[in-house]
Amino acid sequence: MLLTIALFAFNGWFSAETILGGRDQGVYTTHGAHIANTGKLRFDLPYERLFESQNFGIAGPTNPNGYFYDVENGDIYLQFPPTFALHLAQFFGIGDYEGILLFNPLIASINMMLFFGLCRLFVNSRWALLAALFFALNTSQIWSARFTLSEIMAQNFILAGMPMAVAAFRAKSRAGFALGCVLASSVAFVRVDGFLLAAFIPIANVAMGVFAAKPAACRKMLLSGSLATLATGILAYGYNTLSSPGYFGDFNDKVAILLIVGMAAIGYSIFIAGTFFGNRVRLFINKPAFIYRCAAFLVLLALYGFFIRPHIEPFSQFENPHYGTRDFRENSLIDLSKYISLPAIALALIGASIAIVNFSKSRNIELAIILMPWLGYSFLYLYDPQISSDHIWRVRRFTPLSIPGFIFFAFWSLTFIANRLNSDQWRRLVYIGSAIASAAFLLITLRPIATLKEYHGSIETIREISNSLPKGALTVANVSSEILGPLQLAEGHRMIRGEHAARAATNLNPIVKRIVDEEFESGRPIYILTELPQNDQGFLEPIGAWEHHIPRLRGVTRAPATESYIQKRDLFLGRMIRSIDKIPATESFFTFGGAPAWNVEESGLHGQELNGLEPFRWTDGDAEFAIGYSLSRKPLYLILDIFSLKPGGLTVQVYFNDKLVFDKFVQEDEKSLEIPVSNAPFNTNENSVRIKSDIWIHKNINPQSSDERNLGLAIS
Repeated sequence: MLLTIALFAFNGWFSAETILGGRDQGVYTTHGAHIANTGKLRFDLPYERLFESQNFGIAGPTNPNGYFYDVENGDIYLQFPPTFALHLAQFFGIGDYEGILLFNPLIASINMMLFFGLCRLFVNSRWALLAALFFALNTSQIWSARFTLSEIMAQNFILAGMPMAVAAFRAKSRAGFALGCVLASSVAFVRVDGFLLAAFIPIANVAMGVFAAKPAACRKMLLSGSLATLATGILAYGYNTLSSPGYFGDFNDKVAILLIVGMAAIGYSIFIAGTFFGNRVRLFINKPAFIYRCAAFLVLLALYGFFIRPHIEPFSQFENPHYGTRDFRENSLIDLSKYISLPAIALALIGASIAIVNFSKSRNIELAIILMPWLGYSFLYLYDPQISSDHIWRVRRFTPLSIPGFIFFAFWSLTFIANRLNSDQWRRLVYIGSAIASAAFLLITLRPIATLKEYHGSIETIREISNSLPKGALTVANVSSEILGPLQLAEGHRMIRGEHAARAATNLNPIVKRIVDEEFESGRPIYILTELPQNDQGFLEPIGAWEHHIPRLRGVTRAPATESYIQKRDLFLGRMIRSIDKIPATESFFTFGGAPAWNVEESGLHGQELNGLEPFRWTDGDAEFAIGYSLSRKPLYLILDIFSLKPGGLTVQVYFNDKLVFDKFVQEDEKSLEIPVSNAPFNTNENSVRIKSDIWIHKNINPQSSDERNLGLAIS
């Protein structure tokens, strides 16, 4: 209990502030906050008229990732079944965002107790405690406990149900066994891959019947557990279909197959197990030769996965949206060893082999309720984790069952080996050696995750921005999904954007521009939220600016992830105070180029760069700006502020409305060019500026540079 409390405090103190959008943890968190704030599972639209045909073109960009549009009902629903989000909502009600972040640390601490209880059914308390500590402190478990992802809750169902089923089987309690099977298979209400247990628990029950010394005596108990599992799976199927139809629709065929497999296992138990054919099957499977071949096959498969599969095709060539054509699934077993150690995997295989051999002697057959689901779950995800390639995110697939199973069988095999030593002193040495090796591995692999509070500062930033936005206002949020998600979903602000990319101020999407014009004319407050300084031309009144600098773990494709960095994002909020269609004659300057500007279309520019908060961008030698404003008077000068250019200088040509107004060699130290344009042609509504220059490559001038872009000049 003391260790459990200490673990909760440890993970709670360093819990990641996973309220940002863009990935699954943000979907769960914002859904939980929304449920707590509104009492609704579904969301109102981010813009009231979004489903009108003339506005629906911005539906995609306005989606911060993770929800589906229900046009018929006029609302949106979240990607995943709401079980996990409903629990997060309770903790949000208790303690706001800080409360919601403590849910998984609490459940992870309970899971350590459950895992200890599971181990205690098979080994003594000393070994069970060592196994529980290794389980609770391995890198993947620590990381998962601090992120608002559903794997920890799924693990909770499994680690509660399995020991209950084992204990009930030993006590010959049919009701207890069925309840344990229901509890473990209820993980399907939390995660779609939980339906694997709806297939593998009935298979495990068939295996227990096959290897039982007196199969007739336990047939009814095993059958009740299988039927309870199937009923739970069918209920979960309906629940997922109703609560997350868009997401579940991609999996329902596969889930139906798993339920059919569970039905087939039940059918075998009812109609075949007690027949002549069933007895022949039992005799065949119980033969030592078959048992030893199964154990050998398991070991050979692991050797193949670790030493051969990583070096052959086609496993490295499946399409993956995150890392091109390589998703690294062929390295799954190697990657897993980075989190729980290669000795643990080897010992787990030894333990599984010992268990299989013991089955033929009708020993420890209740281990099948752990072994069969663990093997099935692990085979699937070791073959194909079906997740983005970046670690440590990638390992979350193994958190609910694979990693607990590997650790359980590793320590079970250790105790099996230690118990066969003749000397108490040798057994003590094995225990001490195991404890030291486990501690050393954990200390090495937990850096920097152990004390890294990821996304720290996110809550404060989101709260401050939210408090600056009045309810009912419409915000054009040209920001990343990380920022858009919590403001739109958790805080409930009305927000739209014209494109997915975060930009400071952009050539407005025509739909967004029309909506802004209409809403502004109606008297509705309009706010603009950007990630770069707002080139507002006097249209915006500055409201606030925030430095959002958060610690993050750097994603890698080769485990483990061991580097952290600070992600820097600056946020700027302004309130619209006049129409953006016209620049009055009273305006002295109209500034653009260094950062994207409202109503200015651009081409020939490289990505945004900043010198502190000062924006600048490199041209590619031929940049053009199409100015979409109505100018009330003819401009007198074009002033070109140069941030940088080629060492030694280069030739620059400037065109205003296609007329050459400047053509000179510009020295390296020149920082500002004042170019008269009073004699150039002028249009009231459409004007353009084009900047041409020599092209150069920085790497060709400085061999230490890695910049291979075609550069012109950097303009601010």
